[in-house]
Amino acid sequence: MKVLTALIALQVGLSGVALATVEEATVAAGGASATTTTVPGTATLPDGTPVPGAPGAEPAPPPPGQPGAAPGAAGAALPPASSADLNSLPERPTPPRPGRYKYRTKFDGQASAGTFTTQVNEDEETTIRYEPAPAVNGETRDREKSESSGSSDGFDFSGNADKERAWRANGMFITAESGGGSGGGESFNASCDWEPDIQDLAFPLKQGAIWSWNSTCESKSENFDSKQTWRGEARVTGVKTASVGGREVRVLLIERKSERTNDFTVRQDGRETKGKSTFQETTQQLYAPSIALTVRTDTDVRGSFESSGQPGGSGQFEGKMESELLSLDPG
Repeated sequence: MKVLTALIALQVGLSGVALATVEEATVAAGGASATTTTVPGTATLPDGTPVPGAPGAEPAPPPPGQPGAAPGAAGAALPPASSADLNSLPERPTPPRPGRYKYRTKFDGQASAGTFTTQVNEDEETTIRYEPAPAVNGETRDREKSESSGSSDGFDFSGNADKERAWRANGMFITAESGGGSGGGESFNASCDWEPDIQDLAFPLKQGAIWSWNSTCESKSENFDSKQTWRGEARVTGVKTASVGGREVRVLLIERKSERTNDFTVRQDGRETKGKSTFQETTQQLYAPSIALTVRTDTDVRGSFESSGQPGGSGQFEGKMESELLSLDPG
């Protein structure tokens, strides 16, 4: 169970903010509920999923430096949320304003290893910090840093993740990740230089947009080696109005499905153990392009772990994760 708990922490940490499934037409963010409005339509995606109709004529692109303008020089940031047009839906968001943003995160699920099974129910706060990064070949870059922690049945676990992001004409890409996790006395650290880069958003970002990714990376450290594969697809399926801390903001509904696999080797106390973990997510994300922030995520998550070199070294976990932004301005 110690290794499984640590792996859950690592996987959640490397995945950034915890995610889960929105099932109602009313969404809550920052402790306040909001009635949502989805633009209707009858078109379907390739898999038969209904797609809301396209909105009306698109507004003219905003001038440089304003929300929705094409990415510019590194370090450029959006104006404070108080002065941003929270009703706008720019198709090419620029990086969020640097600073720390707090999210309320919850996990409700079950984890097992061997014959041991435990319920995991957590309600925590996660802090995400955005900061500018030096431009690379003229591309705007920034970093997303997150930290999370919790405990279950006497096991304390924590995770952290740093993402390097590139803002390009055709989307926002995750170029590299680093992170770690610990739990039950076990600890892991890993880093990834994704090949190819992971497309996290597609530009122009609007209803009907569909994109996918399939990437791998390898990392080596003193006590933990891994080879990861991350594949998935996403689509924009609606427009809503959400409330964050009592303030309304227009958001896009992005539906995601992804799977991450990790073949790893752990070295501890002179022993070497090989194993594999799998982490699957089905997510609904509310994303506010006017301030380039995720307002809420809801995910069904399922994972498994195999390590034949340890007693009870195989297990699984599943549940629902959710995360909601507490304020539109950094603290």
